[in-house]
Amino acid sequence: MQSRNQELIKPVTWFGPSLNKTKYFRGRRRFDKGVDYAGSLFKAPFLQQLPDDFKLNIYGAKENDQKLAEHKSIQLHPRIDPEAIPLLLEGSYGLIWDSEQYPEVKGSLGQYERYNTPAKFPMYLSANEPVIVWSHASTAPFVRANQIGLTIESLDQLPNAIATVTEKQYNQMLTNTIRIGSLIRSGFFLKKAIFDVMEMMYVQTE
Repeated sequence: MQSRNQELIKPVTWFGPSLNKTKYFRGRRRFDKGVDYAGSLFKAPFLQQLPDDFKLNIYGAKENDQKLAEHKSIQLHPRIDPEAIPLLLEGSYGLIWDSEQYPEVKGSLGQYERYNTPAKFPMYLSANEPVIVWSHASTAPFVRANQIGLTIESLDQLPNAIATVTEKQYNQMLTNTIRIGSLIRSGFFLKKAIFDVMEMMYVQTE
């Protein structure tokens, strides 16, 4: 009889950011344009706890969001075709965050980011936009290794984390992001994962 305490199967390869075929053609981003969040403000109440002067662009706003956005530095954009969003993002960073509370990550959806790679991740990067992710998310090591954004422990760290980035540091981060964005749009990471699997198959048959 097999034990219930079985180890998980070791992954064959890491997929990385998925393919996003956006034909991105906008100019270089600036470091003082605030943070983009793709999703409804109504479903992200944690954003309401950020300072009133924190510049935030919401993409996917619904009617209920109008009341929530009062007296805040929030720019609401209606829901649009997901394929068009990368060309419309106006901010300096793309935020990937899910939680039932503020400021820590709480709830099953937030914890799921320890293992999942959200669709927002390659979407922001395909638009040459640096990202902000939870420091315990599965995507955090990739962000740190490639220096393509910020990783934070809790959302109350966000304003200060952005404020401490100089224009020179942001431009270097942006240059790194542009390189990764090009790879995502060409499907590089998907192709690499396929070749990794093929290599292991050939090695096992030798």
